[in-house]
Amino acid sequence: MKVVIYNDTFDLNRPHFGCDLVMSTFKEQLERVGIELLGTVKLTNKTPKNKLLEKADLVIVNGEGSFHHNRRNDLVEVSKYFPSILINTVFEDNDVDLSNFKFISARESISASNLGCPVIPDIIFTSKILEKIKRNGSKHGRVMHFSNIKTLRRAEKVLPEIAECSSIDTESFHAIIVATILGIEIKHVYPGSGVTWKTQSILKDITNNINYVEESKNSINLMFENLHNLL
Repeated sequence: MKVVIYNDTFDLNRPHFGCDLVMSTFKEQLERVGIELLGTVKLTNKTPKNKLLEKADLVIVNGEGSFHHNRRNDLVEVSKYFPSILINTVFEDNDVDLSNFKFISARESISASNLGCPVIPDIIFTSKILEKIKRNGSKHGRVMHFSNIKTLRRAEKVLPEIAECSSIDTESFHAIIVATILGIEIKHVYPGSGVTWKTQSILKDITNNINYVEESKNSINLMFENLHNLL
């Protein structure tokens, strides 16, 4: 089975640690289940009829933080031309027809409610990179886009700084996940930029389920193991 990922959110010229982790985890998961990744279509390339997609048995549309306020409707257009699934997505204020997707899941409960689909949390819950990180500090930190522990860097730079904290304030969706995995207390969450509910939604999901981390890993792993059945 051969796949292409549409909406590769990692940009080396403007790196974000969360996007870095997402794309590396996609590659880890596909390798784990024996699926060949032919390549990716970058978030800046909004071309639903991209030639690379023609070579894939299945296109994985990575919704991540992109799919809101009708600004990335090319994500839906892909499903009109190629066998596609939409996963790892937020969904807010979009007026689109999703009926051509073979499978849809959202990474937090408010988006899932809007889509009428299951919650399968952000795939970085299964990141091998995060498995190697251990909390090793006692300070309070602020994980922000442009100040303090800046998120707009490669994961290898940001993660050690988060690990030095015993508690954080943050505006970052992926920092909430990292803190949860590492057992770091989340004291305050600011509204996410662009999508107002994603940080509050993931925090509520985590707070309401004491087994959230383990259940997230299981559901993500199962989703990738079932990709072969979608053809």
